[in-house]
Amino acid sequence: MLARLTATRRLPQILSVRYSSGIRDQGSVAHSKEFSKKEKAHEDQFVRQHEQEQIRKLREKINKKQAELVVRPGSTLAGHRGSEAKDISSIPMAVPPKFLCYRPLRDARGPEHLPSDLWIFSAPELRSRQTQTKRVRSARLTSATTYYLSTTLEESELPNVRRQKGVMSDAANDLPIDILILIFQVLQDDYSSLLRGALVNRAFNCAASKFLYRRVVLAPHFRIALSLRETPSIPSTSNLISACLPKYAPFVEILEITGYLPSRASPNDTLSKTILNATATFQNIRVAIFTPTTFLPDTLLPILSYLAQPSSIQTSFEEQLSEKPSRQITEHDTQSPNLRELVVNTSCTDGNNAPILTQITGLSELSIHSPTRAILDLLPDWLRRLSDSLIELHLKVRFVS
Repeated sequence: MLARLTATRRLPQILSVRYSSGIRDQGSVAHSKEFSKKEKAHEDQFVRQHEQEQIRKLREKINKKQAELVVRPGSTLAGHRGSEAKDISSIPMAVPPKFLCYRPLRDARGPEHLPSDLWIFSAPELRSRQTQTKRVRSARLTSATTYYLSTTLEESELPNVRRQKGVMSDAANDLPIDILILIFQVLQDDYSSLLRGALVNRAFNCAASKFLYRRVVLAPHFRIALSLRETPSIPSTSNLISACLPKYAPFVEILEITGYLPSRASPNDTLSKTILNATATFQNIRVAIFTPTTFLPDTLLPILSYLAQPSSIQTSFEEQLSEKPSRQITEHDTQSPNLRELVVNTSCTDGNNAPILTQITGLSELSIHSPTRAILDLLPDWLRRLSDSLIELHLKVRFVS
């Protein structure tokens, strides 16, 4: 009995000891978790400080590079050339208009981690690089030309080409123009290659221009005229303006006018006069294609009047724009001997244009798209006058179901 009483008295002490020990165990676990959180926060803070230090060093390096940029006297950066720690990125007009770009003096190529807009070339260096690229292209084209000649001609027929290491000096100038024309004839439909070939030298330019300006196309894209005061202009994609130069005009053989010509009359419209002046400049036209999608009724009338008049009639451009030929063309009159093919559509076959169109003679091929009643009534008499030269006649009609 006494033993049981003693054990009962000691039971609360044992329970209290066990309870207090459990609290101490739980506290040690919480303390270790708190320590790990503080250690992680300290580690994150160290990483952030390290990153900020790296960013600061990088910015100082960029500012130093910016301070060493190539500048010209009098530019906005002339006063900051010697200041290495000066940040010039926020200065307005930091890029002078005289320069295309900047480049550091010391390094030929910038590190990959720096902004790419800092590593761009100045105008003199860019011109030197363009000249070097042009020389390389000239050497490649000359080598290809010589290889072509060596495979097609006999050794005795080859021109005397002086060779150097890497580049052939004056090789392109030694090639006859007739051989260059034969070479560029293979590339007559590859305008990008013809354009690169025209940049080699004068001999290549003369040979390539013969095919670059062989076909002159005026094909404006569709656009909505917002005002009648807008002046219709020649599209920048057309080679009509440059073909009017005296050195290129003799090369034009095909004149094509298509696309969307202005369909609304404008007081500032000089398109007809521009086309007429160009047509008069091209004395070697063999093919004329007039198939615009939209047009004014009298847009092509001056051009048809010019083509219809014989060489014996000389009138000014102003008279051609405002008046018809002064007399009827007879079958004994001779048209310009170069025009052989003519392709027209409804822009040239209405009631006003058809009588002028049928005065054109000396054609070997004639194609009429969607012929109107006016041109069909005049066609028999026109074919009678074309019987001595006409070989092909095409009448194309579109049937809509």
